[in-house]
Amino acid sequence: MSGLLNLSHGALANAWCLVSKTKLWLLEEPTHGLAPVILEQLSLALEKLRNYTDLTVLQAEQNVTFALTHAVTDYILKHASIIWEGTTDKFVTEMEHIYL
Repeated sequence: MSGLLNLSHGALANAWCLVSKTKLWLLEEPTHGLAPVILEQLSLALEKLRNYTDLTVLQAEQNVTFALTHAVTDYILKHASIIWEGTTDKFVTEMEHIYL
């Protein structure tokens, strides 16, 4: 078990999610604190997951530009309530001036 000491609980949970063939994966702030080169790798990994698996990824992310790249359906929450929902194209049309 000492070999796992350097892994965060989040990294271990993410790895478990991928190997256990779960249907839903919750990513909370996946871009927080990541270097640009790592963001690019994460982006490529999410793209592969979308294209080659039936995994649903629920992403809670403040980096709107990153989130929109990988989203099919977008939700805006305010005080734990959904105040807007729609496709990424609809988001860009209706909400771009506020959030981008």
